[in-house]
Amino acid sequence: MKVADAMNEHVPHIETGTKVTAAARKLARTGVADLAVVDGYGRFVGVLSEGDLLRAVLPAFSELMDRDSLREGYDLFEEARARVSDHPIERFLIANPITVAPNDDITRAAGIMAARMIRRLPVVRDEQLIGTIARADICAAALAGVAAARG
Repeated sequence: MKVADAMNEHVPHIETGTKVTAAARKLARTGVADLAVVDGYGRFVGVLSEGDLLRAVLPAFSELMDRDSLREGYDLFEEARARVSDHPIERFLIANPITVAPNDDITRAAGIMAARMIRRLPVVRDEQLIGTIARADICAAALAGVAAARG
């Protein structure tokens, strides 16, 4: 079975140059943990993860412990948010992430995910993002294959 047989073609994505605030809104609206990032020509350039954005605005635990009140801790959070909200997403981009091609065997994708503890991989053909494949997609494809074989 090939990656193309199990991938999801509907990929939440965002373009380079987008501001952090807009990216955070899109992450919240779509409910995904990361967004694929493409340039103005649709070429895949990387991934923006909600975890990386969150780490950019969360104060360090030690900073919070040095504060006398919850309000002072919140002020640290607000200061960090103000510093990064108008920045373009490129600052937080995971550039050159591992990708797979649509004609790769699905076991290759599964092996990469297991070895690297990755939940989802971008599927790229000729620099263009054409989908993603997630562990859940592989599980569904594998179980459907088992059911068909027992059929």
